[in-house]
Amino acid sequence: MLNQWADVFPPRAGANPPFQTRRAIIDRAHQCARRRGLPVDLIAVDYYDQGELVGAVAKLNRERIRAARRQTRR
Repeated sequence: MLNQWADVFPPRAGANPPFQTRRAIIDRAHQCARRRGLPVDLIAVDYYDQGELVGAVAKLNRERIRAARRQTRR
């Protein structure tokens, strides 16, 4: 699980845009996967409907599908 939000309480929509760009989410998911040796299966955010979470998750899913296909070809 990857927690991707601004560390403020209570959560404020205005604090989250830098953390919810497609690039920020993808980079952090890759970093987490390298450190843990496992892919990220769940990304938790505040305000899922703001930012580029859906596009980032779609890209990460495509990467995993391609990796799985490469494994099955071997």
